[in-house]
Order: sequence, then structure tokens, then C-alpha cells
Amino acid sequence: MPWTHICVKQGAVGTKLDSIQVSNSDYNQYLDCTKQGTQNLQYVVNEIWNYGNLTLGGTLPANTPDLELSYRYNCDNTYNNCGSKEVYDFMQGYGLVRWTLYTLSNGKYNQTQQTI
Repeated sequence: MPWTHICVKQGAVGTKLDSIQVSNSDYNQYLDCTKQGTQNLQYVVNEIWNYGNLTLGGTLPANTPDLELSYRYNCDNTYNNCGSKEVYDFMQGYGLVRWTLYTLSNGKYNQTQQTI
């Protein structure tokens, strides 16, 4: 699945840098190297955001530049009302440092899971 265009221009902190809409989100699951069948995530919207500087603690340095991939899926055919959203935080020099899952409920995304 395409996450973003090959080139993304820089932008101010808090701005969306790029967006892609995906109409064919078919994927295959495998169990012990045997294809289990094709699944579909319906319509998908992928966005890249300039998050700014991120501080997570632990051994990661404070105030490190971060890009955020927002991945919304199970959307209607207008790419709205997406049932789920995942956010991937990529910290400069470290790569993927945080993943967060949200579920849409009453028009608002509620965090259901997070891994740092």
C-alpha cells in the first residue's frame, strides 16, 4: 500500500505534508506460509504530518524531530467516517518509535492501544 508520494516537501510544525487516498486496499494473510484469503480495509487515507519535536523518555533524546504517518481505514467511499486510525511516529535518527491505534466512536477517535 502506498504511504506517501516519493518526495514530500518540508512544512511548518503542525502541518500536513502529504496525503494519499487508496481505493484498493486488498491484502493477504498467511499462516505457516499458506495463504488464508484476501482481506480488504475499504477506502484508506494516508497522511504525513510534521509533528515537530517529540519527547518520549527512556534512552531517546528529548525534543527530537518527528514525522507522523496517520493511516485511516475502513472509510466510506468519500474517504470520511473512517472506522479506525493508526498513527506511526518516526523520530529523526531512530526510525519508528511509537504506534497508536484509535477507533472512531460518536464522531471522535478514541485511543485503544499504544506501543512505544
